[in-house]
Amino acid sequence: MRRLRAGIILLGLLLPSLVDGAMHNMRVSNHTNRAVTISWITENPSTGAVRYSTNSGLLNPATAKDVRDTDEQPYAGLTHYVNLCNLEKETT
Repeated sequence: MRRLRAGIILLGLLLPSLVDGAMHNMRVSNHTNRAVTISWITENPSTGAVRYSTNSGLLNPATAKDVRDTDEQPYAGLTHYVNLCNLEKETT
């Protein structure tokens, strides 16, 4: 089994409600051939998402939201989990 070559550059962590807090303990976990989980902790409750693209200029990025977001309301908390799915193997 070949593993996803993770060349993830997080150019766009979106934390719109995080103004006076810090983000720490960022982790990349749950690696599979086509997916990965990004997690982090914030000092204040906030919403969050990850924007990612195969283009280094972040043109036409995809946005992955916290796994606990709902259609009615984004999750606002301290610990965030975002799954990036349908990734291409051997792609940075």
